[in-house]
Amino acid sequence: MQVKRYEVATIREASAMIKHDLGPEAVILSTKRIQDGKGTRVEVLAGRDDGRAGGSAGRPPAEPPAAEPAGETGIGELTREIVSLKAMLREMNEAGRSRGEWGEFREMLESLFDMFGLRKGTDSQHPLNQVYRHLTACGISKDRAANLVAALRREGAKEITSCEAGLARIEQCISQRLAAYTQADKGRRIKAFFGPTGVGKTTTIAKLASLYALEKKVAVGLVTVDTYRIAAVEQLKTYARIIGVPLEVASDNAGLKKSLQRLAAKDVIFIDTPGKNCRDERYLQGLRECFDLDLPFEANLLLSLTASEESLKELGKRFGALAYDRIILTKVDECPRAGVVYNVIDQLAKPVSYMTNGQNVPFDIETASPATMARLIVRNAVH
Repeated sequence: MQVKRYEVATIREASAMIKHDLGPEAVILSTKRIQDGKGTRVEVLAGRDDGRAGGSAGRPPAEPPAAEPAGETGIGELTREIVSLKAMLREMNEAGRSRGEWGEFREMLESLFDMFGLRKGTDSQHPLNQVYRHLTACGISKDRAANLVAALRREGAKEITSCEAGLARIEQCISQRLAAYTQADKGRRIKAFFGPTGVGKTTTIAKLASLYALEKKVAVGLVTVDTYRIAAVEQLKTYARIIGVPLEVASDNAGLKKSLQRLAAKDVIFIDTPGKNCRDERYLQGLRECFDLDLPFEANLLLSLTASEESLKELGKRFGALAYDRIILTKVDECPRAGVVYNVIDQLAKPVSYMTNGQNVPFDIETASPATMARLIVRNAVH
C-alpha cells in the first residue's frame, strides 16, 4: 500500500490533496489533531492499495472496501466517500461543532445514502441514479448533484420515470436557484470590465458596444485604462472606428475622471481594464484606486470557462475586493464540462449577465437568463 502523510487545516483540504496525489481510489486511514507553529492542524494519513501484499509497519490498516454487488456500480466509490465522511465526523466532534453544522452534515449524509438507493433498495439503473451520474459527468460536484437529486425525491420521485424526465426537472430546479442570484439592473450607464489576462475583455466590450450602438440605437462611449499593452489600445481603437463610437484613453484615476467628463453626453460608457495576475495585490490595489469615482458604475467580472474550477473560484474571491456586481462568462464554446459553472456561481452567489461563445464581433454573445444557464449546465448546450 502506498501511504502519504498530510498536515492541513481541515479534512476537506486534505481530501482535495489526497485525490490529486493518490487518485480517487485512495482512502483516509487516520486523522489526528496536532499543534505546531501555525496553530492547531490536522494530521491525515491516506493510502492507496498498489496491489502489493503487506503494509507499512506502524501504520493503521485501511478499512476493507465493501464488496460491490453485481449491477451496483458506484458502491466502491460510496465506500470511499463514507470513510472520508467518518474522518470528517471525528474532526467535527473534536472541534465541538454547533447543532446547525451537525444538521447540515446529517442532511448531506442522508442525501448521499438516498443517492445510491441504500435506504430504498433501488438499483443503479433507477432514473434518479442515472440523473446523478449524468450531473457529475457534466462537472457538477458530488454534493450539489446529490442535493439536487434529493430535492427531486422530496418533490415526488415516483413521477420520474426516466433519466430525461429527471434532467428536465433538474433544469427547472437549477434555473430557480440561479434566479435567486438575479439582481435588478440599476441602470448604471458606466460599466467597467475586470478579469485576468486573456479572458476576452476587449472583444466582449466590442460586442456589447456594437449591440448597444447598432441594435439598441443608444449613444455609446469607450474608455480604456489598459495602457500596459499597446496592442490592446490599438485593438479597441479599431473596434471603435468600425462601430463609429468615440474612444478615450486614460492611465490613472485623474485621467479616467476626465475621460468620463468628456463622454458625459453618452447613454452608456464601457471601460476596458488591464488584465494581470490577480494574486498581485498591487494590481488589485491599483484598480481600486483608479476606480475611486464619484459616479456610480457597474462592475463586471469576466471568467473564461477554459480555466479550471479552482481557478474560477479563486478569481471570483480575489476580484471580490473590487465589489463586482455581475459575471460574464467567456469562451463557453470551449468548455467541455459546463457543470462546473453551477459549482462556481453557487459559491460566488453573483448573477451572470452575458455569455460569449466565439470571437466574432458583434456576434457570439447573448444574454444569460437563468433558463439558458440551466440548460448550459445540464446539457452543455446553450440552445
